[in-house]
Parts: sequence; C-alpha cells; structure tokens
Amino acid sequence: MTLHVRLILITFVILIITSFATAIIYYNLTGQLLFKFQSQNILNSTNNFVFTFQNTLEKTDEDFSKLTNKLGDFKNINLDSTNIDFIFSLENDSLISNINFKVKKNSFLNFRSRSFRQLFVDNPNIVLKYINYKNEIYYYGFLISSEFLDNISEKIGADVALIINDSPVEISKTNKNQQYLLTIVNAINSLKFKNNYDIYSEELDNSDFEAAKITPHQILTPGGKISFIVFNTFQEGVSFREILRNVIIIIVIAGSALTFIVVLLFTTKLRKQISLLSLAAETIKQGNLQHRVPVISRDELGKLAETFNSMLDEINKKEEAEKDYAEFITLINQSPTLKEISEAALSKIIKSTNLTFGVLYLADENNLRLISSYGIGKNVIRPTQNPDLYINVIEKKEVIEFNFIENFPEIRTGLTSIKIKYILIYPIIYNKETIAILELASESEPLRNVKDYLNRIQEQLAIGLANAKSLEQLENFVQELKRLNEEYQKQNKQILEQNEELKELHKQINEKAIELEKQRLKAVELTKVKSQFLASMSHELRTPLISILGLTELILKDDFTPEKSKERIKIVYRNGKKLLSMITNILEFSKLESGRIEIKKDNFLLNDLLEEIKQNIEPITNEKKLRFILQHPVGKNILINTDKSKLEQILNNLLTNAVKFTEKGEIKLTVDTEGEKGLKITVSDTGIGISEENLQMIFSEFRQIDGSISRKYGGVGLGLTITKRYIEMLGGELHVKSEVNKGTEFTFTIRDIILDVIESQEQKFLSLNEEKNNSPYKSILIYCTNPETKKFISDYLHSYNYNVVPFTPEEINKLNWELGTQDTIIFCSDDNSENIWKLIIDFKSHLTTRDYGIIIISILEKEKVGWMLPLHEFWIKPLSKNDILKSINKIETFAENKTSKIFYCSPNKEEFTITFGSEPVANEINFCSNMNQLMNQLNKNTLQIVIIDFDFFGTEALRFLFDISHYKMTKNVYPIFYCSKNISDIDSATLSNVLSQLTLKSKNHPLDVLKDLKDRLKIDENILNEKQKLIEETEYDKYADDVAKQSSNSKHTILIVDDDPDTLFTIGEIVKEMNYDTIFAHNGMECLVMLNHVKPDLILLDIMMPQMDGFETIKRIRSDNRFSAIPVVALTAYAMLDNKDVVTKNGFNDLVTKPINSSLLESKINYYLRSKVSL
Repeated sequence: MTLHVRLILITFVILIITSFATAIIYYNLTGQLLFKFQSQNILNSTNNFVFTFQNTLEKTDEDFSKLTNKLGDFKNINLDSTNIDFIFSLENDSLISNINFKVKKNSFLNFRSRSFRQLFVDNPNIVLKYINYKNEIYYYGFLISSEFLDNISEKIGADVALIINDSPVEISKTNKNQQYLLTIVNAINSLKFKNNYDIYSEELDNSDFEAAKITPHQILTPGGKISFIVFNTFQEGVSFREILRNVIIIIVIAGSALTFIVVLLFTTKLRKQISLLSLAAETIKQGNLQHRVPVISRDELGKLAETFNSMLDEINKKEEAEKDYAEFITLINQSPTLKEISEAALSKIIKSTNLTFGVLYLADENNLRLISSYGIGKNVIRPTQNPDLYINVIEKKEVIEFNFIENFPEIRTGLTSIKIKYILIYPIIYNKETIAILELASESEPLRNVKDYLNRIQEQLAIGLANAKSLEQLENFVQELKRLNEEYQKQNKQILEQNEELKELHKQINEKAIELEKQRLKAVELTKVKSQFLASMSHELRTPLISILGLTELILKDDFTPEKSKERIKIVYRNGKKLLSMITNILEFSKLESGRIEIKKDNFLLNDLLEEIKQNIEPITNEKKLRFILQHPVGKNILINTDKSKLEQILNNLLTNAVKFTEKGEIKLTVDTEGEKGLKITVSDTGIGISEENLQMIFSEFRQIDGSISRKYGGVGLGLTITKRYIEMLGGELHVKSEVNKGTEFTFTIRDIILDVIESQEQKFLSLNEEKNNSPYKSILIYCTNPETKKFISDYLHSYNYNVVPFTPEEINKLNWELGTQDTIIFCSDDNSENIWKLIIDFKSHLTTRDYGIIIISILEKEKVGWMLPLHEFWIKPLSKNDILKSINKIETFAENKTSKIFYCSPNKEEFTITFGSEPVANEINFCSNMNQLMNQLNKNTLQIVIIDFDFFGTEALRFLFDISHYKMTKNVYPIFYCSKNISDIDSATLSNVLSQLTLKSKNHPLDVLKDLKDRLKIDENILNEKQKLIEETEYDKYADDVAKQSSNSKHTILIVDDDPDTLFTIGEIVKEMNYDTIFAHNGMECLVMLNHVKPDLILLDIMMPQMDGFETIKRIRSDNRFSAIPVVALTAYAMLDNKDVVTKNGFNDLVTKPINSSLLESKINYYLRSKVSL
C-alpha cells in the first residue's frame, strides 16, 4: 500500500471515528436532557403526593374532631361522609370493644378477631391514630387501598404503589400498572437505602420508567414499615431516541463522503512530494549521491525535501573528508623517517586546506626545532622572535588563529613580498603532551574549516611523528650501542689480561691463608697459656690476700685495737674484699677458658638460697641508701635441682653489678615459676642504664662500656661474662633490657629444675608494699622545668635520704605508687614557668592527688635569688568543711599548736556562710572582704589560719604571702588558697610575672630557699647515714658557726672534695697529720654549698665525680670573685689527665694523681699554703 493511499485511509478512519464520537456525544446529551425533564416531572408528582397525603391525614383528624361529641353513642356515628374507616376503643388493653366500635360501610377491613394485635396482622395497610378523650383512648384511622391510591394518583398526575416491608402491597390503576410490578420491585431494591426524592430510571421496551420513593414520618403504621413509590411511564422517549439514531447515521455517511472528496483534492501536491522523496531515497540507495529531490511545495514536506538535499551535500563532504583522511594515513605509513613524514604530512595538509604556507616544528621542553616547511625558505623562519606565543601553545595546548583586515604581515621571497591575511598555529598532542607545532598561513581567507580538518588528522599525525621520533632516537641508541660495544671489546681484552694477574694474586692469598691459620693455632695456644697463667697468678694472689683479710678481721675483733686504727683497718679490709672478688672472677674466667668447670647438681630449697642472697646484698644496698626488694611466690617453698654454688654466684654477680651502677632508687630481685618445671629470675635496677649499641659489648671479657674520664665504677669486666657462661651451662638463657638513665633489667630462665612446690604457712620475705613502707627513704615529687634548679633541689634532698621523683603533667595517674611514704610535691617556678599555676590547679583537681600537700618555690637562676611561698594548702572550689578540717589538722600537727582564729577573706559572704554553716570549726571565725582589712586583724602571738579566695585576689594574695614571710609578727600565720578549676593563660602568665617580681624583691639566695625547705619538711639533721658520720663536721649550719672560730685560729683550713668515702678518709688523715683543719664534700654541688659558709685556704678537688664533675665545679668557683684567689689542686686517677697543662688551662693550680703519694701531697699542700699570699 502506497503512502498517499495510507494517508487517505487514515484520514477517512479519523473522520469516521470523529463522526461517531460526535453522534454519541449528541445522543448522550439529548438523552440527559430528556432524563432531566422526566426526573423533574416525577419529582413534581412526588411533591404533590406528599402534599395530598398530608391533607388526607389532616382531614382525618378534622373529621374525628367533629365526631367527638358523639363518642358516647357509637350507634349514631356515621363514617360514610368522612375519611375515617374505623373507630374503636379497647377492653383490658388488648381486645377491641364490642360497644365502642364503628366501621365505614364500604370499608374492606378484616375484623375476624377482637384482638388488637391481630387487627394489624390482618390489615397491615391501615394508618392508625388515637386520642385520649375523657380518660379513655379512642383509636381511629383509614385503610390504604387501591381505590385510595387511585384517588391520589388522579390528583398528582402519577401512579403510586404502597410498599410494606419492602414489598408492593397495593398499586394504583391495578389493571394498567400490573405489567410494571417487576420494575417497581427493582425500584424498591435500588432506592431501599437512599433518601426520599431520589430517582430511579429504567428504559423499557415501549416506554421509560421513572420512580421516586417516599417514606412518610409521624404516622402510626402498626402493620409494618410503610413507604410509597411514585412512578410514571413516558412513551415519547422511545420514539425520540429512534428518530435521533436515524439522523446520526445519515450525518455520518454524508460527512464521510464529503471528507473523502475534499482530502483527494487538497492532498495532490502532498502525495506527489512524498512520491518524489521516495524515488530519491531509492536512487540514493543504489549509490547515486548526486541525485537531488525537486521541491514542488513550500510546506513541511517541501522543507523536508530541502533538508534531504542538504543532508546529501554533507554526506558528500564527509565522504571527501574520509577519503582525505585515508590518503593521509596511507601517506604517514609510507614515510618512516621524521624528515620524510613531516614533509609528506605538511604537503598533504597544504593541498587539502588550499592554504599557501606551512611550517612544522618539533617541541622539546619549550624548545622548537624546525623539521619541515612548505612554500617558504627555512632561512626566513625564526620562531624565537615571539617565543611567548609558542610557549602558550605548548603549555596550554591552545589553538591560535589570526584573521588580518589591515596591517598584514609579509613574507618576502626572492621576487616579491606576500601579504598574509590568515595564520593558524596548531598544537600536535600525543599522550597529553605537545610534541609538535603546526603553523599555517595564506594570503586569502581559507575556503574550508581548517581547524576541523586538523582535528580529524591530528591524532594520526601525532602518532606518526611520535613513532618517527622514537625511530630516530632508536637509531641514535643503536649507534651509541655500537660505540659502546667497541669499547666493551677493548675492555674485555683488558679484563682477560687482568684475570691473569688475579690468578697470581689468588695464589698469593692462599699462601697467606695457610700462614694465618698457623698464626691462629699459635694464638689459641697462647690463649690457653694465658688462661693457665691467669689461673696460677690468681691462685698465688688469693693465698696471701686471704691471709691478710683473715688477720685484718682478727684485728678488728680485738677489743684492744684503738678506735682510730679500727677505722683505718676497716678500709683496708673492705678494699681487700673487693680485690679478692676481682681475683676470684679472673680465676673463674680462666677455668671457663680452659674448660675445667664442672656442674655439680644437688637438691635444695629456693627460699634458703634467697635468704642467703638477701643477707649478702642488704648491707651494700643500705650503705648506698638503696631500696632492696625481693619478690617471690608467697606461701610456697620450691625444691629445685641444680648447681647451687653456680646459681648463687650468678645472683651475686647480677645484684652487686646492679648496686655498683645505681646511685639512687631501688634494686629488685623477682623470682617466679615458668611453666611447670622452669624457674624465671629477674634482677632490675634504676641505675645509669645501657645504650642499645652497647648491649652486646657488656658480655665480652675484659670489656666495659665506659672507658672515658667519667668511669668510676671499677671492676675488670668479667662479671657478666662469667654469669652468662654459667647460665648457659645450667641450661638457661640470659636476656637484657635497658634504657639510659632509667635502669637495666636482666632476666634468665632455667628449665626443668623444679622438683616440687611445697606449700608453706610462713612468709619469710616482705611484699613489695611492705618493703617500700619499711624503706629508710622518703619520696617527694618535684616539678621543675629548669634542669639546674631541679638538680640543685634534688641533690640537697637526696643528702637527707629523700628519694626525689621528677614528674611531668602526663604522669599524674602514676603518682599513687610513686609517692610511698610522703604525700608532698614541690612546684618550682622560674623565668619560663608561665603555666605553673594551671598545672597546680590541674594537680589539685585530680582525684588521686587533690589531698597532697604542695610547696611552691621560685628560683631565678640568672639573678641567683629564690623565695619559697609560705603557703600551706591549695584547694579547688567548691570548698567544703571537710577540706578545712583536713587543713586545720595538718597545720596544727606541723605547728604543734592549736588554732585560735580562722580568717576567711572573700568578697562573697554568702559563700562563707554556706561553707561554715552553723557548726564552728574553730574558736573564732572572721570574715574579711579585702586584704587590708585582713592584715589589720592579724595577731602575732597566736596560730591563725587564713583562707583566701585566689580567684578574686590573685596577685594581691601573692603580695600578702610576701608580706607575712618578711615580718616576724606574722610568723604564726598559715595561709590557704582556694580557687576554681579554670584559669586563663593570661591570668596564669600575670601571676607568674608577679611571682618573679616578688622573688627579685625578696633578695634571698637559693641556699636560703633550701633552709626554708628543710624547715617546711621538718628535716632532722641527725638522720645522716654512716658515710656522712665518717666525714667530720659536714653539716652546713655548723660550718657557718665554725667560721668565727676558724677566723681566730692560726691553723689553715683545707676543703677536700671526692665522691669516694675511703679516699676522703685517707686524704683527711694525711691532712690532719700535717696539723691542718679539714672540710669534706662529696661532690661539686656540696663543694659550692660549703663555699657559701666557709672560705678555705686550699681546695683539693677530684675531677671525676657524679652529679657535678671537677671541671664544672672549678668553672663555677673561678666565676665567683669571692673564691677566685683560693688555690685549687686537682685529684685524678686517670693517666690521660696527668698532664698538668690540661688541668691548669681549666682553672686548676696544680695536679696530684692517684693513688695518693702522701709525701708528694704534703709537699704540694705546704707549697700552696706558704705561697697563698703571692697566689
């Protein structure tokens, strides 16, 4: 079927559908109008029925009213002329009276029974009314019969059906309407649940049926539910619809014919244009792209034909472009080298775009290299004249196009000059990088879109150039490879020659190796001889030394030995035992080297061994004021099988080593089981520690970590070597962990040595907490950012058996364990402590540290001044009565007195009332609103506690502390600060600044701070240990008292400074034999403290000391003008420092080496004391 036939057919179908739709709409609209007319008619009849029925009811009541005067005589009542069909009364409320009973003559009432109820069963279509007349109820009414309905039907112009209990009972015009009985039933069912006046409609074969339902109210119908159907039939509707259908059919047929004729006339050009388009499409299908469609109309189809022709033009252009593209690709593939491909590509581009000139550059890191040109000489081309233009093309990959209208650039040839009107600079991009630039020019506007053409060929041109460039580089690489290969051949020849030389060297090396093996065997033999010699020598040394120690011990036990001699012999005995230990180690090592050590296992109880170890170690730990902690399974005694002597020596070596390298803190021995039969033992200390790189060195024989000037611990470096060997012989492994300045931990495990674990009720050793509590040391925390100040305070407290624990703010959670027997912390402020007040508040806010006492010290290192704040407590708000009671108890215990007054200084009196309440905490409590009022009320004779609101008074509170610390009248005042948890950085800095100002104003020396600290901690100077008792008159305050005595004494005073007590005693004895007074100091710090109290005539100063060595000490002595004239003689045991020039350059006057030659020392002392004035 052709297109124009389908077009006519579609138009005809649309018209038919439209006609039918219009007819249906017209038919429905006309039907709706007819239905509306019929509905309105039936509604009018229904209203008339309601009105007529209501009039009947009213007429019945009027008729009854007229008969009321005859109710006493029913026989004379005549109902024929009334609407009433019956009147009666009841007997016994259920039977119809025989006397009072009257029925209309023509009535069809059924009175077969006197029963009142049966009356309604037999006559359901009656309307009953009643009235109470003279105390008796009379019933009257009428019967709704077909005659009654006929009468109403005539009045309303419609038929009526009586419905009782949804069933038709009576109907008007029975003979006529009997045929509609089924339709009435349908209307009843449809309108059953609808409202009055709702319409029911139904089209019958010969008429239209319209009905409405009415249910009367306010009437009594005992026979059942009564309603009425008012209906009517209309024959006119059927005839009207028949005529309407015939008219619609005629209209549809006539319209379709007329439309078909019109379509044929008006679509002639349209159909012809479509035929031409179809013919053109078929022609193009056969490959003829030159055919064009004739345009014979100017409508949409005409425009379609024009578009079709334009499409053919574009197809022709694309075909030509694809042909050019294919020719370009073929050209690129035929030219392998960079020069060939560039010239061929440029020539093809110029011809395809109809331009005149062209240049192709190769881009390499913003540098352009000309590789081809067309229509212009290479000597004319200068791309560097405008480099920015090309750089933008390379970096930003922009296409630059110029169309000149005037001021044309010119290209000069040999004959003439050509004005350029068009220039295009185009980047050639490969892998997102510009590898080349194409520059084209023409003396006229281009005939085609040059950029579109270049966009199509750009990718293939880039690939071709990149491949050609790679090929060029490959050729260069091949040439370079050939060159290198030639060099390699030359080198290979040299290598062959050198190989011969290596063979000769290898022969010589083998000969040397044989010689070295002989030397190694000889060295092994020498080592064996050395070990035998060491064993023999050690044995020969031990024999006389044991005799010496035995006789020395007998002399010590002899009661007739003078006390002074006993002291000297004790030193001999102690150093003899050290020498014996070294010799024993050398002897053991020689046995290990020679393989003469045997393991002798036996059974013994571990607790017995630990008890012996404890008895051996505790004396040397007590001597150095160290804590010794022994931890092992409580309530258990372990039976083990191993070499007891070797295990004992292992433990003694590890523990004595730990004591040797620990100046303060603790030594801990931990014993535990490992598995079922293994034993794990750990020895840890808090000593100097070992660095990571030195951990392996410590197990080498005759090796020690520190061989420099500061080594002072002695030994020959065999203890750990022997220990490791013994542990391995017992089947164990030794491991070590250490951290410099924090301590070392040695752990070894011996497997399969436990025979049995015996439960024991005795606990022979103290636990960790008991050991800590029974320790002679007290612990005190210190926070100080200045290392020198912290060391100054720590050394002073350490001399009084305090274990000083430095801490950082992050370590607050660990403080419960660290403190032990003391619950005090020292906060030290300096020039850099701006946030010390924030730290104090954080510390007192923490649950675990809020009850600790605090001491606040300010020391300015540069100015050499210090001040300890007389502050006794620092609480955080809210302040409770319990906090105050704690503070009162602490202060009364410290002052050994009872509180007489409490001053509460705050601007908030309500807070004061809430805090103290009604129960007094002291005899007298006074409230002060300002600091002046407080100062005026203080009493110098009684103990007074002052509670100050630090939030409000701040800097005034600090000045108050300064005032009471400098006036004797306020020495019994004990201040307490309280503040909130939050303090700003600005407030903290302000408080620190004021504290520094007050410290400068106090003009106290840092030594005065130490004295105040001693008073605050109530340090008893009688607690100094035996080593301090050995040194004569070392208490600082006594030195101050002795200054006056010594000033009047003609004897010279010599200050001896050395960390070894035996050396102090020995030199002291030599000096005393010379009849000079002696003063002793254990280190450089104590030396400086001594000099602040006593000015000696000569100082003997050891160079190698802990805490502060001799060089640092002499530097500080010479920097103080008070001591610059005092001669100082250096003491050293190191050969490297026996050069006098080394020590004199550092400020010493002379040098004496150890061991001390008494004659030489006496000579030096006499020389400097005689020459003191000249020095």
